[in-house]
Parts: sequence; C-alpha cells; structure tokens
Amino acid sequence: MEQSAYLYSLLDNDGVVRRDLPAASPALSLAPPSASAEFNAHEIRGKVGARSWPFRAALRPPKPHLPKLVSSSEGKIKSMLLTIPVGTTEGDFEAIYKKLLETLPKDTRFVCLVNSGSKPIVEDWLKMYDRDKTATVVEAPDYVGFSIWAQDAYAISTSSDQETYFVEPLSFLRYADAVIADYVTHATDIKNFQVPLYFQGGNILIGDDFWLIGIDYPTKTLEYVGDAIFPDDGETPENLVQRLFKDNLDGSRNLIYVGSSIPVPAEDVVLVKEEGQYFVDIVFQGNRDGTAQPLFHIDMFLTLAGKDASGKYQILVGDPSMAPMPQSALATAYSMQSVYDAIASLLKAQGFTVIRNPLPLTFSKQMRNVEELNRPQDKKLSEIYLKLRALGITEVELRSWYFATANNALVEITKSSKRVWLPTYGYEDYKYLQDADKGNQKIWEDLGFEVTMLPNFHRLARGLGAVHCIQKYLERE
Repeated sequence: MEQSAYLYSLLDNDGVVRRDLPAASPALSLAPPSASAEFNAHEIRGKVGARSWPFRAALRPPKPHLPKLVSSSEGKIKSMLLTIPVGTTEGDFEAIYKKLLETLPKDTRFVCLVNSGSKPIVEDWLKMYDRDKTATVVEAPDYVGFSIWAQDAYAISTSSDQETYFVEPLSFLRYADAVIADYVTHATDIKNFQVPLYFQGGNILIGDDFWLIGIDYPTKTLEYVGDAIFPDDGETPENLVQRLFKDNLDGSRNLIYVGSSIPVPAEDVVLVKEEGQYFVDIVFQGNRDGTAQPLFHIDMFLTLAGKDASGKYQILVGDPSMAPMPQSALATAYSMQSVYDAIASLLKAQGFTVIRNPLPLTFSKQMRNVEELNRPQDKKLSEIYLKLRALGITEVELRSWYFATANNALVEITKSSKRVWLPTYGYEDYKYLQDADKGNQKIWEDLGFEVTMLPNFHRLARGLGAVHCIQKYLERE
C-alpha cells in the first residue's frame, strides 16, 4: 500500500485523490506502530474519541428514529449533493458535471459544496442549465481540502418524522471529507448524526427491501467492540455489529453482507518483463491484506437494476472476461476474474437475478526515472530499484492498472420510467474500450432503461471511482 501510494503520486493523476488514500484505520488504537507525530496524534484522538463515546452521545441531538437509507436506485432523484473543490472545474471534470446538469431530471435539486475558487464557475454552470433557482451553493474556503468523492464520508437516512440526516461513521480520515456534512448541514435543513461504526457510503448499495454492505466494513467494526461499542449480555460481537448497523442506518430493509468466498489478492507493486521490456506494475489497487472484496468498494462492480418480470431483484455484476483486454499477457492474471465470479454466485444464492456486464481492466503508463524508486525505507521498491540498476536500466515504464467501471452508475427507477447514466471510456488511446461501452449500453437498454452515456471517466477511474462516487443522493420520491 505504501509503495503504490507513492507511485500513484508520481503519475499524471491530474489532482484526483485516490479514493482509498490516505487509508483510514477502523480502530486507531489498534493501528500498526508509526514514528510519525501526526499518526500518533490521530492515534490519541482515536482512543479518546472511542472511550468518551457515551459522554459525547449524550450531548448530541436525539438520533434519527427508525432511520431508512435513501435508495441507490428506487424512486425519482429529487436532490443530489456534489462536492466540487477548486481545481476540478476544467477538462474532463467540466464535461462530466455539465452533462449531469444537462441530463438529470429537471426538477432534481442540487446542493453543491464548493471552494471559494470554484464557486463562480459552478454558479455559471447552474445558470447555464437553469438550475440556479433551485440549487444551494455552499462555500468553503480554499484551504478546506475536501475531495470530489461526495459519496463516501457518510450515509443518508430519513427518519420516521421525515427529517433527513447525514449519518457519519466514528472515523473518516480522507483529507477534509469529514467536514463535508458539517458545511452542508449548516446551510440546509439536513441534520447530522455520528454513530460508533465503521463504514463508507460507496461500500453500501440500497435497493427496495434490502441493502448491501461490503463485508470488510462490518468486519473492521468488530475492532470497535470493547472500545467504542459494547454488546448486551450474551450477545456476540457479530450480532452486536449487525444490530447496530440496522439500528443506526436502516432496520426496515434486509441487510446483506457482500464478499468473496475465495481469497482476494492484496494490492502490490511488481517488476515484470514483457517482450524484452521491463515494467513496474501497480496492481490490485484498493485491496488490502485480508480483504474479502475487490476494488475497494462494492459500487465499483455492482449496480442495482430493479425487479425482473418474475419479481426478483436484478444486480449487474462486473465481468472482466466480457470486456476487451489491453495489450498485455498479464491482463488476465490481474483481472481477479474468479473473485467477481464468486461474488456473482453469492448474490445468485441470495435470490437475486444476476446479470454480468463488461468490466474492463486497463492501465495508464508513464516513463519514470529509475532513481525515483530509490527509497531505502521501502523494502519492495528498494529491491526493484536495485535490480533495475544492476541491469543498467535508467528509465522504466510505470503502469497503473485499474478497472474502467460502468457499474459505478446513476440509476433511477420509477413506476413510469427507468433511466441510467453510464460512465464511458472508449477514447484516444483507449478506443478499444468502445465495445465495452456499447456492450454496457445494450445490457441496460435490453432491461428497458433509457441510457445516458456520460463523457470520459478515465481520470476518475484511475482514482478508484466514477459517477456514483462523485455525488450523493439526498432525496428520492
């Protein structure tokens, strides 16, 4: 993880924060030792925050009564949050945001969190698409470094009295994303409530009478037991965690954990040789040691698609083998095909109609000076560096492997219509992915959906996200 984070910083990632970096520890007091003063400060705050939870909870407003998560697919999209920091209003970003403003339902209300530097541009966009009269623009200073990933730092639930809440986890350490809810709740009627659980919004998908959560996060929440949360007499830690997820996020729907029944490879950096040329490959990005789900969050490879004619709920599960592969003999080995197949089998066994769809694996590449790999404190990179130096190689191509996901889509299912907004990837050096774009479009059209094809999403996919990740549904009807 440390190696790939450093190498990612060397690539032309155009300011896109990788969605899983920096990695937040689910239980900071249990995190590995570090000499970093900043890490130690986080560790101390984590311990204090956990131990004082009952006291802090007593000072907070009453929690949502009978919370119910806002669906990922069911109902008309009435309100949506976008977080648009300074530096993300040009090029591909501009094209994506404008397409959303142009094509989403005309009565969808937008809440846009912006920095001072991005505010004038976003306001111009809203006027351009006649959204300004219903939109709410929330301004934060330029020094507040929230990311474009509006999806992750909270879940959105409604209460029995029809109030809407940002439900926040106990810990979220990705840059300033933990303050997004604070800015928005101060500018709107939405409330917020923090719960002693570990989760991120992109690892949750909500259907009609069920909701899915990637199993890694309930598993990590187990590390809070005896520190931030405590079971009732005779209650197992596993039952405690499941109960608290239902009580605090949604008890009206059936909660289903999603994970692979076979091992998931951990993120790695490897030195390989193909056709006489050496490459340094960053592979299995977003996967940590011991993970039971690939590609960081389930919204990257699962999409909810409503009920079929028999009344069974349909879920699209990404399938790398259905997509064209890049020109590399290693692509199949890097694709995690068996992991996606295992998850598809699990969901089918749960009673869902499983539809497989193209999930292309591809890579970006850049030539780098070998000296940039000279990091003696990093054993893995040091070994690669020494081998390349011994071979007399002074420059090496760095390849960052990622999935060009169309599963990370926006879905709207109502009684009278079905719509989906799909990311696309078949551009310039990636024209071979046009077949995957068309294949995904056809699958949705065959399911009866009106399909809107969105612009180029490579910049975001390299950061482990796409369109579902850059927004948050606030209200459905």
